[in-house]
Amino acid sequence: QEEGEEDEASANATKKSDTETEADAEAEEAEAKAEADAELKGAEEDAEASVKTDSNKDEKKQDDPAQKGNEPFSPRETFNPQNLDSDLSQLEQLKHSIARDTKSKALADLLGSLKVDMFMLREKIGVLQSEVQDGVEIAPPDPDASLVYPVPVCMQCILLLTALYFVIYTALAVCKVIVDWFALGPDTLCESALRTASETVFYAPMLCVLFLGAQLRAVQISQGQRGPPGAAELGMQACAWSVFAQTLLVLAIPAFTGEGAIIGEDGIKFASEENRAIAGLLTVIRGAAIASLYFGLCLVCVVVICMDARSLDVKPVDVWDDPTTVAMEYAPPVSVAMQCTIGLTQLFFVVYLVHAVLQSMVQLLGQSCLPGSIQEIDRPNALRVAVLNWEECFQVCTSAIALAPMVCILFMTSRLRALELDPKEGRPQWWAEELFKVCTTAIVSQVMMVLGAQLAGYKSARVKAVDSRPVTRGVLSALGESDLEELSCAEAQNSERMIIGIRVVLAVIIHCCVAGICVSTIIMEGKDLGKPVPPFGPTLVSIILLCSMYFGVYLGLLLTQATSIAVFSLTSTVSQAAVATLLRLVRLFKMAECTIRFCPMLSLLFLGARERALLLSGFKGSPQCWAQDAMYASVAALLTQLLMVLGAGILSKNVTVDEAGSPKSARIKYVPGKFFLELVKAIAFVALYGGVIIVGVSVLVIRPETAGCLRRGFIPIPMSF
Repeated sequence: QEEGEEDEASANATKKSDTETEADAEAEEAEAKAEADAELKGAEEDAEASVKTDSNKDEKKQDDPAQKGNEPFSPRETFNPQNLDSDLSQLEQLKHSIARDTKSKALADLLGSLKVDMFMLREKIGVLQSEVQDGVEIAPPDPDASLVYPVPVCMQCILLLTALYFVIYTALAVCKVIVDWFALGPDTLCESALRTASETVFYAPMLCVLFLGAQLRAVQISQGQRGPPGAAELGMQACAWSVFAQTLLVLAIPAFTGEGAIIGEDGIKFASEENRAIAGLLTVIRGAAIASLYFGLCLVCVVVICMDARSLDVKPVDVWDDPTTVAMEYAPPVSVAMQCTIGLTQLFFVVYLVHAVLQSMVQLLGQSCLPGSIQEIDRPNALRVAVLNWEECFQVCTSAIALAPMVCILFMTSRLRALELDPKEGRPQWWAEELFKVCTTAIVSQVMMVLGAQLAGYKSARVKAVDSRPVTRGVLSALGESDLEELSCAEAQNSERMIIGIRVVLAVIIHCCVAGICVSTIIMEGKDLGKPVPPFGPTLVSIILLCSMYFGVYLGLLLTQATSIAVFSLTSTVSQAAVATLLRLVRLFKMAECTIRFCPMLSLLFLGARERALLLSGFKGSPQCWAQDAMYASVAALLTQLLMVLGAGILSKNVTVDEAGSPKSARIKYVPGKFFLELVKAIAFVALYGGVIIVGVSVLVIRPETAGCLRRGFIPIPMSF
């Protein structure tokens, strides 16, 4: 029994001991859990404090640029995918640092992912902030999505002036035909307005060739990446819209006054007295347009001279740097062709500006100062006589510089061919550049010689009365009978004969230089003799033909006029047959002069089409085949008109020309000949103006993949600039 009680007591003690052990275990477990919770809570508080501390440090380091580089990891101001690997490596280092400090891998992963989220969020906020500050960038339009490929401002202005030029002359020719058919009489209101409007487009060829030269220089400097700077494009637009505004102003005059106006270089005039106020207002408006024209002209010239890689934002900016020199070069020297073009353009517009001012002074002073008049005898005024003498002198200067637009077009043609063969340098042969200089010098010398003769007093002091007819520059009419009589009765003094002789010599030099430049353009070769030379192309052939017609007619006119004056002034007795022959030749070339007035604008249109095709194809392509066919058609039509005028003038002395440069058949009595002449005129008219329209459309619709003509050897190579 005692042993049983001892066993039972021992069992109870064991059971109690087990119970106490379980209680102690539970207490220890609860205590461990409490300690773990406290440790976790403390770790979270430490982590939050660490995050706040890091944030404060980031803010301090952002404020202190000197401490920015010591930061082990910080979000970047802008997101750069190239730095993504280094950023992820820094994030891993950050996680290991947190795990080491907190001795908890789970907490390190949690805080690391939180840091990553904060980093990405701050990256997105930084990118968004930079976009808002710089402006939201709009995606550029897709050129392939539109019918018309982006057209440079230079080409837009050339197309505007070309369209204005041919629209005015086309409307004038159509109006003249309608007037003749219905026998409405001479000088109708519509015909007078259109004829006057043709005066306002006189500056178009000289402006267009300057725009084209500026575009070529920008293309060379940027190697096809950029066009002219914004300031140059602003000047181009100012010039083009100024001419356009003057034309609209002239066409709107009959609607307000009911009568036509005479547009001179000095302003607008009306026949009736009651419209003088309107004339004054419109003259002021036209003066503002002329001021805008000269402002844009000067701006383009200055920008072309100062243009370099920096102003065009070319990358790299040192593309033109010469390593053998100390100074940094940002652009090649201005080409000789561009220098000559800028010089002739400035001289051209200065001469016409001074002439306009003198004409205005003549109108203000009146014509009572003419020597020999009663008013002059009673009230002599040396100032008025001097103004009239200088006005007549600058009238001669305007004729001396008349060849400048076509000469500059030939310079740009040679320059474009050189850039096609060598886009980097783009220089013609050295002797061709010397011809540029000689030709420019000869034209400038003609103007300086006339001014020098006036200053030296070689010219006669006698001032002829101003002709009552308006001086027309757009529509050139042939010499009338009174003009022929005045020419045949002219008695030139020794000084006048000397001036005429020097002008003839200079004109011959100009035409010889023109012939040499044409030859240099044809035989020009690139630097790499092993590479095939691009085909010459119908565009350049057409321009060479137009230049040949233009300079040939002017050379013939100058020689016949000089011969007539020399014969009539040096010979006392001249047979009637010789007089009739000389006067007929002068009249013949004056009629031909009316026909070839379209040559400059046609050449500029063809040259612009060629330049646009080369830019879109990396200087390897050409205009479309059908555009080249249209060029041939226009040149053939103009050549046909010229041959018709020359042939009709040789066969008949009663033939005259109309505003379109075609011979009139009103005085022809032979019916089959008259019918044939009208038929040829109609065909030439359609071919000429139809070709102009087609070439203009080709400039608008040409694309990189269509800038070529396979059957003529031009393979389109699309380029993306």
